[in-house]
Formats: sequence, structure tokens, C-alpha cells
Amino acid sequence: MTLRTTGLSTLAFVMLVAGCGRRESSPGPTPPPSARAGAEGPASAAAASGAATGLPTDEELMAYLTWMRDWKQLAERNVAEYNATLERVAVKYSLADTGKVAYDPEVLAASARGAESSKAHFDEKPQGRTVDGIQAVLEGLGLTIPQMNYSGVRNEEAMARARRRYGDDFVDWVLAREATITSMLGQ
Repeated sequence: MTLRTTGLSTLAFVMLVAGCGRRESSPGPTPPPSARAGAEGPASAAAASGAATGLPTDEELMAYLTWMRDWKQLAERNVAEYNATLERVAVKYSLADTGKVAYDPEVLAASARGAESSKAHFDEKPQGRTVDGIQAVLEGLGLTIPQMNYSGVRNEEAMARARRRYGDDFVDWVLAREATITSMLGQ
């Protein structure tokens, strides 16, 4: 990648992520899309017991981690497509016309495709207070939002915020599953 397209691709990616936005949280835990169809059985019983204790369930954690992993993979594919398009299009413009690259129809189309696929994925994001709590603890474990980078370097300030808002039992429940979190997020 050339120097003149690096800044454009970074700016475009940040705009793409910011464009997806964050929906307002619902008042309670929301099951993953596959569980919303009204499936009964052990999974719904486990979810009910988790809701009764105020702690997440393994199903809620896995649904959110799977969504995050898929989001990161989707974002990487979108950025790769966008960067490839920028590289291909940038050669058509002189150095003086570098600013026009971002308005090239091919670049705009790649950006629109990425935004569309990202919005569709965000529409499937598990929602609710439980998911917000899980995300808060993950930020304390080293997850950066919105890039979904997991550094594994603890952020004690974020962890303290999670403890104040969601309680020690909630945070400790998530921390007890750190090995699962680490394996799902690729660290």
C-alpha cells in the first residue's frame, strides 16, 4: 500500500465502523437470533436460570463472542477489499489529484458494500444489559472498541467501571471464562 492511500483507507474504515452505530440497549438480556424463534428446551432453561441470578449464561457469552469474531473477520474482509480498490484506483490519478480518489465510483461502491454488510451484521448483534455487561468486562480484559482488537492487556480502569456497574459476581463470572474468551478472539 502506498503512503497516499494509507490515510484514506484508515479514514474510510473509521467512517465505516462509525456509520454502523450502536443501537440502544434493551432493558433486559436478549437471546441470540437463533434463540429468538421461541425454542424451548435446555438452552432456554439455562437462559432462564441465568436471568434469575442476574449472571450471564454460557449461551449468551458464546453468542456475543461468536458475533464479535464474525464482526472482526467481516471488517478485515471489508478493509482488504477497500484497500485493494484504493490501490487499483489510485494509479489513475496524479499526486495533485489524490483527493479525488475517495470520490471515485469504484471506491464509493466498495465503501457502500462494506457499510451494507457491516450494518447487516450489526443488526444481528445480541443486545441487552447482559451483553453490555459482558462487553464492559471484555474492555477491562483488553478489548478495544470499535476496532474489536483484543490485546490481552488489562485495563484496570475499565474493569473497575464494570465492577461498579454490573457487580463483582457478574465480572467474576465472565473472568472465570477468560480462556474461552481468549480462544474465541484469537489471542
